[in-house]
Amino acid sequence: MFSAKEKQEQKFQKLKQFAIFFVIAIVFWLLMSISAKKTARMTFKFRMESNTVMFLSHSQWEGEATAIVEASGLVSSLKKTHPDILTIKETWVDNLHGGTPYVLINNFVNQWQKNIVDIKLIEFDKDTLWLPVKRKSVKRIPVNVPTHIQFKPGYKWASAPKITPDSIDIVGSQVYLDALHEVTTDTLYYKGVDGDLAVDVPLKSPFKEVFFKTKKVRFAGNVLKFTENTIQVPLMVTVDDRNYQVEVFPKTVQLTYQVAIDSFKRLTVHDFEVSCVIDESLLLSNTQDLLTPRLSKKPEAVVYYTIAPKQVKFFAYKKNNLSGGNN
Repeated sequence: MFSAKEKQEQKFQKLKQFAIFFVIAIVFWLLMSISAKKTARMTFKFRMESNTVMFLSHSQWEGEATAIVEASGLVSSLKKTHPDILTIKETWVDNLHGGTPYVLINNFVNQWQKNIVDIKLIEFDKDTLWLPVKRKSVKRIPVNVPTHIQFKPGYKWASAPKITPDSIDIVGSQVYLDALHEVTTDTLYYKGVDGDLAVDVPLKSPFKEVFFKTKKVRFAGNVLKFTENTIQVPLMVTVDDRNYQVEVFPKTVQLTYQVAIDSFKRLTVHDFEVSCVIDESLLLSNTQDLLTPRLSKKPEAVVYYTIAPKQVKFFAYKKNNLSGGNN
C-alpha cells in the first residue's frame, strides 16, 4: 500500500508529464502554423522610378493593385498592415507616344519578387495599370570641357584631345532645353604636362529643372615631345590663264615646322609643298603684285609651321610678249 505522501508524489509526476506534453504539443502546433504556407490577398502601391524621361501629371501619384500572395501565417498578417511600394521602371511602360500609357504589371512579377522577402507574389487581380504620365522633351547637345593646360617645353598634343561622349541627351521642359547649347564641366588645370592625359570629368547640370543620365565624360589626348626644323622649299605657282607666264621672287621660301621627335628623321623636303594660285583678277590687276604662299602638303606629324616671307612678289607676262612682240 502507498502512503498518502507517495500517492501525492505520483499524482504530481503525472501532472508534470502532462504539462510537458501539453507545452510540446502547443509549440509543435505553433511551429506548424508558422511554417504552413497560406494564400492571401495583399494590396501593393506603385510609383514611377525617379529621374526618368517621363514626368507625372500628379507628382505624388501612387498606383494600387491587389495581389494574391503565398506566405506563412504570421508574415502574411504583418504584410497586410505594411504593404510594399513597388517601383515601375520607365522601360516597362507601353504606349508612350499615343493614348494613355500603361504597364502590364503581371509581366513583371518576377522582377518585383527579387526585392520582396518572406512572401511570394502569385499574380495581381488586374493586369493593366494605367499611368498619368507623359514624355518630357529631349535634346542632344555637345559637351565642352574647358582646359588650362601647360606643357613642359617641347611637348604638345599629338592631335586634338577627344571628349567621350562628345554629346549627351538632356531631358526637361522645352523652355529650358531651348536655352541650352552645350553642357560643360569644371575647368581642367594641369601644369608641366609631358605625357598622355586621360581623366573622367563630372558634368555640371545647368538647371535643376533638367537632368541627364550621363554623369561624366572622358577627356583624353596623346602628348608627344616635339622638335623644330627649318628647310627651304621650292615655291609652286599655279596660273589660271595659260596665256600668261609668271615669275616669282623669291623662288623658295623658308618653312619652319615642329614635329614629333620620333618622326623627325623620316621627313625630307619632298614631304612638303608650298604653293600660290594666281587667278584672272590678279593677272588683270595693275596694283596687286604680291602673293601669299600656302602650305598645300605636309605630313600629319607636323603640328605647327610658319612660312617666311609671308608674301612674295610676282611678275606676269603674256607668252606672246616674252620676245617683245605686239599683243
